[in-house]
Amino acid sequence: MSTGAAGSPSPALDWASPDVRRVLAGVLDGSELSVDDGLALTRAAGRDLHAVTLVADEMRRRQVGDVVTYVVNRNVNFTNVCIKHCGFCAFSRDHREEEGYLLPVDEVIRRAREAWELGATEVCIQAGLPPKLDGRYYIDLTRALKAALPGIHVHAFSPEEVLYGSVRSGLPIKEYLAELKAAGLGTLPGTSAEILDQEIRDRISRGRITVDQWIEVITTAHALGIQTTSTIMYGHVETPAHWIRHMALLRSIQKDTGGADVRQAPRGRRAARRHGRRGREDARARAPDAGADAAEHPVVVGQGGAEAGPAPARRRRQ
Repeated sequence: MSTGAAGSPSPALDWASPDVRRVLAGVLDGSELSVDDGLALTRAAGRDLHAVTLVADEMRRRQVGDVVTYVVNRNVNFTNVCIKHCGFCAFSRDHREEEGYLLPVDEVIRRAREAWELGATEVCIQAGLPPKLDGRYYIDLTRALKAALPGIHVHAFSPEEVLYGSVRSGLPIKEYLAELKAAGLGTLPGTSAEILDQEIRDRISRGRITVDQWIEVITTAHALGIQTTSTIMYGHVETPAHWIRHMALLRSIQKDTGGADVRQAPRGRRAARRHGRRGREDARARAPDAGADAAEHPVVVGQGGAEAGPAPARRRRQ
């Protein structure tokens, strides 16, 4: 195999083991990464792991180039009161706890306006699930935000919140999402994904949105023209096999919705992190995603938010 030009991953392939070299060469030649091959890459170590990261970087370069873009946004969590009791959440409070809060709509708008005046183009709205919430609250909040700040992009409401609003209002998910879009919702955060495996979800967040319900919200949003992101939370009780199946499921959603609009924003679990997790685990969890199909018009992912379509190419601050 040729040593290639400077910066090429080819020399690293020469050092890699035969099995890893075969998988990575296929990816570089345009083959789709299979679940089994993706799982093999999560076991890479030493020179094999070096080769995996170099090929991942090459696939990143081919898909999006070397210009870094970002979105200036503000996260506004309007309440930390939640009826769920997820084992990994350090944010939520029971409605009887002193630390629980619920921001008035005017305060949410004030914070969004403050961000807008400081140069933000987007506001990300997510929160807990307070008991007895008016089912149309999310729709009314979106409408109020867009009325006050017509130019701001609203990236808001996890699939869990959309499901909660649907149940509380009595509206089907499709109709609820359609009303959110009509009120001014721009994009949907694909949070509450954690690991898209029901057995794992039942262990870490029993009673939360199921895998099937999460898929229903996301695919319905795409059918209505609402683009989304997606998260993966790793470093707890899951295994590498769960990472790969999670990514494969997202890839199938990308294909079914006609594009690569579901973009991953990997994040490690901060609480009860598996002992001994290091940067190697981060690399193994993230690099296989580089084998996914290139996005023709990817969602531009920022700090907790995303805007649909091409964005101005802003250099990241040094």
